[in-house]
Amino acid sequence: MRSMADIPKEERGAIYSRKMRLLDLYGACMDNAGKLIDEAKILSQHNAFARAAFLAGCGLEEMGKAQIVASFYNDDLSENEFKKSYRGHPVKPVQTGTAAEPHGMPDRDGAMGIDALPMQVDQDQRNRLGEFREPALYVEFDGDFKPIPPEKRVTRKAAETLIAKAFRTRRHILELDAMTEGIGAKGDFK
Repeated sequence: MRSMADIPKEERGAIYSRKMRLLDLYGACMDNAGKLIDEAKILSQHNAFARAAFLAGCGLEEMGKAQIVASFYNDDLSENEFKKSYRGHPVKPVQTGTAAEPHGMPDRDGAMGIDALPMQVDQDQRNRLGEFREPALYVEFDGDFKPIPPEKRVTRKAAETLIAKAFRTRRHILELDAMTEGIGAKGDFK
């Protein structure tokens, strides 16, 4: 890798400008994650637990996007890898180190818990990434075709757990960024 001193002035200006735009993109993703979490809290306060869980999960995904931006900013991803990862759902929670996943079978009332779990980088976890969306957004049915709406599938505890996990994750990322004066993994360990 060339040092900045070896790069012509015009090219250094272009590199600097791109880095500033990436920092803006990182900040926008982290801000949007915060807004999604805040909106999830509001929905939870109004007993809309399924939608609250969905928005908290989206907040985690948005933080994953921010970490992908940070990886590109820190030259850990090529531009092609960045563009593919930024829009790809399976990668985002791997970047944040978290996943939300439904667990177990619905109880007799159709309620299904959702846990916020540490994410291992393995294919099974990646495949289950989007599963928090199903109970949070869509009507299911039981063996007799009785409808099970989202509000019966996502409990208050599950929604509040996911919201708390998203809040803590965002706070942790922002604290590490501030302490290390950087963003992403390289910032965390510089």
